[in-house]
Amino acid sequence: TIAAPTPHAHKHFTKETKQAKRTSRNIIIATMLSTRSQLTKQMLFAIVLISLANAVSANFITNRLEHYYNLAMGLSFGEKICFGIVLFFIFAGFTGLDGGSPPKLKVVKVDKVSGLKENPRVYFDMEIGDVKAGRIVIELFSSIVPRTAENFRALCTGEKGTGKSGKPLHFKGSIFHRVIPGFMCQGGDFTNFNGTGGESIYGAKFDDEWNDVFIPHSKPGLLSMANSGPNTNGSQFFLTTAKTDWLDCKHVVFGQVVEGMNVVRAVEKVGSSSGKTTKKVSVVDSGEVATKKKD
Repeated sequence: TIAAPTPHAHKHFTKETKQAKRTSRNIIIATMLSTRSQLTKQMLFAIVLISLANAVSANFITNRLEHYYNLAMGLSFGEKICFGIVLFFIFAGFTGLDGGSPPKLKVVKVDKVSGLKENPRVYFDMEIGDVKAGRIVIELFSSIVPRTAENFRALCTGEKGTGKSGKPLHFKGSIFHRVIPGFMCQGGDFTNFNGTGGESIYGAKFDDEWNDVFIPHSKPGLLSMANSGPNTNGSQFFLTTAKTDWLDCKHVVFGQVVEGMNVVRAVEKVGSSSGKTTKKVSVVDSGEVATKKKD
């Protein structure tokens, strides 16, 4: 599943993270003090690691830790020590929670990379329910993140044909499966249509493209990659409908809406706090905007 962005304001996210860290410390203390021993539960470690690695919020992690509390009580003393060490390293910041240890990157403002000749423009023709909603035109920042921009451009045109999934590498016919008002609109899963799929033109996944700099999530209308952790980019993306700076250095911004922000707002209106849309939001066509050539 693509965890993608989580809709917490940074101060709330920090509060939840601190709560999760307190819970983890309590579990570590409890497991160390307990001397009860049962049969080895090796699968517990895999479950903990997978659950925490794919957590989409600190709140989720807190609930998971509480769930595993009783399971941890059944471990041998040695296993409890290992369990405690795992939790310590995870909550020391290796998951990127509360900022974690993001790469040391320089900020590049949107106005410094927009409007350049080498930046292609692509479009989505949108439909909400059974009604045509209009066109969204997006400028891709090829000058600073060429690999990420090219992936999106090619997925808009469908020029790469069929992917390894057996589905066309094309946004045409896909949906916006997750829309949260005041936050973002997410789409790009053209294989499963529910946020669990998608594929890049380079294969299933490709690495985050930082190039020593990053563009901040500083305003509505920015295009950013959805992911399930570092270096897990595929075809899923989101369009911001507000400033979402807590996502900086976790999701790569690589474009912005230059026409049709009213269409994005119309999509936003059919979203909900859970992300489920009240009407189907479809990309009925997509492609690249032709460049005007001067004689």
